[in-house]
Formats: sequence, C-alpha cells, structure tokens
Amino acid sequence: MTVIISLIGFGKHIVRLRSWREPRRTSAFAAVYFVAWVLNMVLPLSLITIIVLITVPRSRDYLFPHVPAALIDSHTGGVQTPKAGVLGSDSATGAPEKYKGQAVEQEASNVVASFASVAVSSAAGRHDQGEPDDGKGASKKLDKNAPDPTSMAMNLADASSSASGGQPDAKQDKTKQPMEDAMWAKMRPAMHVVGDVADGWERFANALSPTPPFNENKRLQLAAIFAPMLLLSLFVKAAWVVRGTYAISGLVFFTDPLQQRGIKLLNEKIPDWPKYLELRNTLLKGVPTDAQLTITLLRIGEANRAPLPPPPSTTEAPPNQAKHVDKQALTDAGLDASHSEIEDAITVDRPSSSEGNPTGSAHPEDAGAAPSTKKKGFGAKVMGAFKGTTKASVETKLTADVARAALGSGHAKEKLDILPSKDEVNKKPIEGPIEFKGRYNGKKGAVYVDSSVSPATRAGHPESPCVYFSTDLDGNEIVESIKPKHIQWSVPIRDIAELKKVGGLGWKGRLIVGWATDREIKDSISIIDKAGHEYKSTALAERDELFNRLVAMGQQVWEAY
Repeated sequence: MTVIISLIGFGKHIVRLRSWREPRRTSAFAAVYFVAWVLNMVLPLSLITIIVLITVPRSRDYLFPHVPAALIDSHTGGVQTPKAGVLGSDSATGAPEKYKGQAVEQEASNVVASFASVAVSSAAGRHDQGEPDDGKGASKKLDKNAPDPTSMAMNLADASSSASGGQPDAKQDKTKQPMEDAMWAKMRPAMHVVGDVADGWERFANALSPTPPFNENKRLQLAAIFAPMLLLSLFVKAAWVVRGTYAISGLVFFTDPLQQRGIKLLNEKIPDWPKYLELRNTLLKGVPTDAQLTITLLRIGEANRAPLPPPPSTTEAPPNQAKHVDKQALTDAGLDASHSEIEDAITVDRPSSSEGNPTGSAHPEDAGAAPSTKKKGFGAKVMGAFKGTTKASVETKLTADVARAALGSGHAKEKLDILPSKDEVNKKPIEGPIEFKGRYNGKKGAVYVDSSVSPATRAGHPESPCVYFSTDLDGNEIVESIKPKHIQWSVPIRDIAELKKVGGLGWKGRLIVGWATDREIKDSISIIDKAGHEYKSTALAERDELFNRLVAMGQQVWEAY
C-alpha cells in the first residue's frame, strides 16, 4: 500500500496537469516541454528535472504542490468528495484516523481481503452463468435468502465442479495436487518479491527525504548517478541507443549456455554473489526501511530515557470529522476550486432539519425509524444461529480451560484470559509502557520492564535494566513498589538471546473464535535468555508494545527469521 498510495498520488498529479484546471502551471510545463522538443533536448531536460527533484527538496513542492489525493477526481482533475465521505487523512480514501498511517494500514488489510474475496468468488462460481428468471422472481428470492457461498471458503471449487457434473475426487483428478504444489511453489517467491519491492521503495523514499539521525549524503549519491547519463544524452544519438539496445537484446537471448557457465562459476567462487548486487548492499547501503527507521527511533528514545509512546489502542472508531486543511494553501497551489467548494467536499454531509421533521431527515417517513429494520433472510438466520452456537461452544471451552488449569494442565493455562472481558473491550486500556498485564503458568500478573540503570538494586530485586513477571497487582505501576516475593522470573535485558511472538490460538481457532465472539484475541510472547531458558507470558493485550520496548532497550543486533 505504500507503493500504491505513492503511485495514486503521482497519477493525480498527472491528471491535474493534463486537465488544464491549473492553467499557469500546465502552460509552463507545456512551454518548457515543446521548447525542449524543438531543440531535441527532451531527454536531457527529463534528467535535469530528476536531478533537481532529488537534490533540492523544495523543488518538489514547487513543481508538484501537495493536495490530498482523495480530494482530486482521477478523471477531471477537479475537486471531489473523498470516497470515505470526509477528508480525515492523506490515504487513498481519505478515511479518518486516530494516528498517522492508520487509514493506510486499514486500506492495506482491506485490499488483501478484497483479493481473497475475488479468489473465493471465482472458486465458488459466484458469477458462473446467467441468473435464472422464471418470470415471478422466485429464483431471485431464493438466491437472496440463501447464504453467500463466498463466506464459506472450504471446498468451494469442489462444490462448483460437482454442480457442473465434474468429478472433484482427488483420486480421479490427477491434476489437483500437482497444480496446488506448483502454485504454492511459485507463490512463495512472489510474496518475497512483493516484500522486497516494498522495502526498496521505502529505502528510496528515506534516501530522498531522510529522517534524522540518518544523513542526506545518499540523496547526493542518487543524483550523481544521473550526471553521466545527462552528459551522454547530450552527445549520443537516439539511433545509436536503439541499435545498442537491439545488440544487447540479441546477446542476452542467444548466449544462454555462456550465461549458465558464468553463473555456475560465480556460484563456485562467490556463493553469495547475488547479495552484492542488491540495491540495499550497493546504492542504498545504510538507508533504512520504515521498520529499521522505527526501531532506530525506538532505540534513541530508550537511550535517552524517553521511550516513544505506543499508538492509541482504543476500540472506539475515529471521529467522523474532517481534519484541518489550509484552504488558502490549496488554492495557492493551483487547485481550481473556491474555499466553499473545498469545505463542501471535505466535510461530512449532515442533513438539515426541515419543518415537520424534527430529526432532519430528508424523508419524513424515515424519522424515528430504527437504524436497520430490514428483516433477515433465511440464510442470515441460519448463519446467525450457527454463530451463536459457535460462540457458546467457544466460551464453554474457554471456561472449561479454567477448571483444567486449576488441575494443573499446562496447555489450558496458556489459554486463560486470551479473550478480553466485555469491560476490557469497552474501556480504554490503562496499561502504560512499564506494566503489561498478562499471565504466567496460569497465574494472573504483569510483565514489568525496568529501564533503570542504577548499579545498586534493592535486596531481592533483579538486576536492572531487566524484564520480569510479578503477580503483585495492586494497581500501582511503579516498579519500585513490587515485592520481590511476587516475582516469578526475571531476565536482564543484555541476556535476552531471542524474542518470539506466539499466537494465543492457531490460525484456524483464531478465525473461528474471532468470527464467533467479535473480540480480539490476546497473544503471547516468549523470551529466551543466553542460557537457553524460556519464559512465556500469555494473554498479553499489549504484546506488540512490550516486544517493541524489549528489542529497543538492549545493545543486541536482532535478526528476523
């Protein structure tokens, strides 16, 4: 989504230029372009523009003044109401957010879900053939009341094949397993490529606009690459470039045996030679991804005794209101719209009250109506009953785990409190960056992070800085108030060898429990010290916040695997 959002913004800039809604800027671009065309200097002009944009950050806002992408119509280049109905962020939809980047994260999740829905719909044959019609609409009514097959991802392709007269039996279909294996074999490298593309994009962005403490030298190095190309473009004829391209293409196509021998020789002499060709180890060496930048900032905060606070984690939705927008700056940037038009586009449409309709609804018959009075169909009732039964089964199982844990079952102890209570769901969490409530071996308590560096510690307290688990829960988050007898385990930060995020349930159980209960599952964390001892805390509502603090506190160099 980082790449997609950037490309959407670039596309909106192109639309704005082509629409002539900003005549001064568009005419300036057009005049410079056609003058360069007459002088046969289009390529040098393009390279000069790229060099200026890289080396002079102010030129980016001057040539391409920023306007929220959700506010620009992709067809006309004019002002539009964001797809979310209100301009609350700089995301593709303009949806409101509680902290910067939240809307883009949600859009990324919805993009993946949409792709999955398309795949499931295709496997189920949802739009396989034309809709039947018997003239009375009975078929449409039956189809409307039946449950949506796209919500049942189990064996949908086999069901569709059976309905069409096929034979989905794996014993008769010898292509099923090989094709599944081939798809997964190709899909894993493709997913790695997606991750590499995103990392490379983030590195380029951080090289062009570095965040302290990273310096700006890489930006000059990127611009230096285009300098030789600019000089060559002034003397090399276009015909030479075309003929050279043809020659290189022929050599690549017809010299496969030589290429294979060369690759084999490189594998023998330099086994890891591909790593030396990666951008992160050459041109972008020392430039961080967003994740590396984040952990750097977290470590700087820990080193200065000022840990970065975690993002807001309330369960309440972001306020459905527009963020503050400098309308004068937008019009100065060339946006072809008045202040009132911008205000109408970015604010939520609110119905005005009318005479005889105190609720302000445009339709008097809707006044006083419930938010949704539509009767549920047969399929929805079946799914609702199944969901209620599943929810009862899940809660019964988790209740039984309490009794099993009391009898000493280690597996049951790990399942205690993985679902928050209704009070925990509805109230704002009070855990801070020091205390992280959870369980250890079924015992309720909290994981405490002691970041003090005092050489002298009180008798019975673990050496600091350290992380430990205590069952002393008296509502006081001050680490010094913890009684040593309540400490179950402790690990100095410098002795942590491995940190592992552990799910509260398996992926199947997570899907079922999340769907049936509509509550977030509390996950676990495993801490392994240099001696090989493992300490696992379960039912941590703020597991990721604890993980971030632990990886940022020590001097270890972490490797993800």
